[in-house]
Order: sequence, then structure tokens, then C-alpha cells
Amino acid sequence: MDNYIDQWEKSQLDDYELRSSQEALSLAAKQNQDLANQSRGQFDIFYDKILLYSAGAFSFSVALVGLVVGDRINALAKAGFLYPNIYWLYLSLGGYLITCAMVLLSRRFDALYLGHFGMANYCKRKREQQEAIHQKLQNSQSNEILVTKGGTRESEIEICKSNIQKLRNAENKNANARDREQFLKRLCHQIAELIVVVATILLLFFTIQLTQAMIWG
Repeated sequence: MDNYIDQWEKSQLDDYELRSSQEALSLAAKQNQDLANQSRGQFDIFYDKILLYSAGAFSFSVALVGLVVGDRINALAKAGFLYPNIYWLYLSLGGYLITCAMVLLSRRFDALYLGHFGMANYCKRKREQQEAIHQKLQNSQSNEILVTKGGTRESEIEICKSNIQKLRNAENKNANARDREQFLKRLCHQIAELIVVVATILLLFFTIQLTQAMIWG
């Protein structure tokens, strides 16, 4: 009797520990998802500001030429450092345009990523459901499992196998597309972060060269 009680208590303790670990895992997953959403939102704001800054810097550069140069347009053609000053402006403007394009492309890849992520997750859950049905059909030795009208247990097993394979193929296809879109999105972000700094340096260099050409020219 004592052994039975000890086993029962041990079983209850094991069940409690299992439930506790499952609850802790569920809470950790929820917290991780919340943090991921916050991080995603902060990155969206960051790249929005990069896009806005690049568009503003492009407009500022064009306005700078029109307002400052005026009658001294020859200052743009003067070679202050290796090349005419206007070339550095062209490079800067091109950099800002590339930055804007990269940020916009990253949004497109992000939208595609979310679509493939959701579909891959759906296919995975559906496949697991079909695998559970398939396992139950295999373990059953009677007709207690409901089958489609006019079907048999064996035919249901074959249908489940076919569905599992199709869902696995769809899951892998969407997972590969998801990873590809995620890589392209990150690549666009890295290019945008690098190019916007280079374009700003070129704009600063152009401004210095132009100022010197106008004062000393």
C-alpha cells in the first residue's frame, strides 16, 4: 500500500513538473514573441528615418546647387580634388537614391517573408495533424476511425501519406522562400546602412570643395 502511495505521489509530482515546464516554456515563447515584435517595430522606425533622411538629403543637395552657386556656376566644374566638384555631388545623389531603393526593396522582401513564413507555419501544423491521423489509423485494428464515404482504413492511410508528402513539400518550398526573402531583406538593410554613410561623406566633401572653389576661385 505504501509503495502504491509513493508511486502515486511520484506520478503526481512528475505531472506537476511537466505542467510547470510547459507553462514556463509557453511564457518564454510569448515573451520572446513580444520582444521580437518590439524589435521589428524599432527597426521599421529606424529604416523609415533612413529613407526620410536620404530623400531629404537628395532634395537639399539639389537646392544647395541652385541657391548657393548662382552666377558662380563654374565652381561646380572646377577640379578641387582629382575630379570636378560636380562629380562628387553626382556620387552623393546616386548614393541617396540607392539607399532609398534598398529601403523600399527591403519592405517588399519583408512582405514576401511574412507571407512565406505564415504559409510554412500553416503547412507544418497541417502536416503534424495529418501525421497524427496517420499514426492513429495505423495503430487502430478496427473500423472505429471514421473514413471518407466509400473508403477503407487502408485507403485513408494512403491518402494521409499523400497529404503528408504534399504538405512537407509545400512547407519546405515556403521555408526556403522565407529564408531567401529574409536574407535579401537583411542584405538590403546592410547596403542601405553603408551607402547612406558614404553618400553623406561625399555630400560633406562636395560642400567643402564647393565652398573653397567659390571663396578662392
